[in-house]
Amino acid sequence: MSGFCGRRPSHFHFTPLHASWVNQIELWFARYTRWVLRHANHTSTAHLRERTEQFMHEHNQAARPYT
Repeated sequence: MSGFCGRRPSHFHFTPLHASWVNQIELWFARYTRWVLRHANHTSTAHLRERTEQFMHEHNQAARPYT
């Protein structure tokens, strides 16, 4: 690593773990799991796709940042 940094000017930005975009994705999938997958009885992949698209549409209508 020191050889790489020594050859190129660089600046590292450290993001706190609680501010990571990955946390936002994890929250979205947790909500998706609770509302679409858990306790669901999907009759086909088409039905699962329909429920997923419905969830995404409803989520996007009222989208706001997770806090």
